[in-house]
Amino acid sequence: MKREIKRGAFLCLQGEKADCFFILLKGKLEVKCVPNSKNLVTFVDAFAAKTVNFIEQPGLLFGEIATILDSTRQASLLAIEDTEVMVIPLRDHNSYKTALAIDPRFGLNLGNSIALQVQGMKKVLQKLLEADSEMAADITDLKETFQKLIDFTNRIPRFGNRMLWHKDISMSLKNEPFLTRKTISKLPASFYPPGCKKYTRFFEKFKLSSSTYYPDTVLFRQGEFDDFVYVLLSGHLEVRVNGVVVDDIKDSGTLIGEDELFLNIGAGSNAVKQPADVICTTISDAIKITTDEFKKIFSGSNEFSYEFIRVMANRLVARNNFLFETEKRIVAGFNEKIYDAFQAFEKVKKITEKSTKEDPELKIALNLANQGVARASEKMTVWHNWFIANDIFVEGSSSKPMVAVKR
Repeated sequence: MKREIKRGAFLCLQGEKADCFFILLKGKLEVKCVPNSKNLVTFVDAFAAKTVNFIEQPGLLFGEIATILDSTRQASLLAIEDTEVMVIPLRDHNSYKTALAIDPRFGLNLGNSIALQVQGMKKVLQKLLEADSEMAADITDLKETFQKLIDFTNRIPRFGNRMLWHKDISMSLKNEPFLTRKTISKLPASFYPPGCKKYTRFFEKFKLSSSTYYPDTVLFRQGEFDDFVYVLLSGHLEVRVNGVVVDDIKDSGTLIGEDELFLNIGAGSNAVKQPADVICTTISDAIKITTDEFKKIFSGSNEFSYEFIRVMANRLVARNNFLFETEKRIVAGFNEKIYDAFQAFEKVKKITEKSTKEDPELKIALNLANQGVARASEKMTVWHNWFIANDIFVEGSSSKPMVAVKR
């Protein structure tokens, strides 16, 4: 069913019950979100909400996650020009089966849509790691700058006793990343739910038998193109990126490699490579399923494909929530350290301001500290803008204000 939305009208409101998803035929939609709102928003709030994205590519499928999970809309969609969409109802298992009967590729297309979003989130996660490391390096620079200032002032008798407490400020500028690689590596582990376990019978129905793999067997090799997935039945696997262990998989029923499989169906030259090595650390039993076999199972069993898509959708939502909380933690941690440094600098400046005219070296030390805080504050602004540009919300990220320091 086609639906036309005039410019300035909403296709849906955040908090509405989702019973259909959409395909954009023409026009442009603005995605607006009120962070942390669990209720149906008003039109006034929807108009005033933050813009987090735009939908403008014809043929783009959207709104499917909330629909699949029988949830509410997570954002409002405002037409910023006359827009036309195809409305696809998906109220329950029966409507899903109906859609599959009309087009057996329907489930595969949904899987591809979710996998694309997961791929985007993986890129954001990598960027978060980079942001975290850079922020830690900035804190190191700031700490060294302040330590020089403290050492200098402590050598001056009239300042020494009054400046000792600033060592506490300097020591508080610890340079540990706020999001370590070990922490972020735990992300995938919670997204291999046992939801597929009961569906191993579908694999048996299609005469797919398991194989035994011995320690050090490589199931997936980073950087290679593969056209299969595995279902782990027993054993223990490690996921390694550039030789570093970032995850372990041991839950029976876990499907491994499905995101890349969905992305590569019909991708041709745009196929994606495996992002990591997956290696057996113990004797493990698993079912290997080729792309053709998976497509046959997926298209041949409405029940399996419906539940499997729900598992993928749940993983996507969990990833999104993780990103939201992680970004808040990074921004809050870095912002707080900059704020503390700024406060310390202002106090040092106040104590020593009368002596800077008499002591050029002290003036130089103060200028270096000021520049260090300014650089860190500018970097915070850069990352803050990057988070916004990549649709990662920053609302409520810190109880302390961001600091703008003039050089």
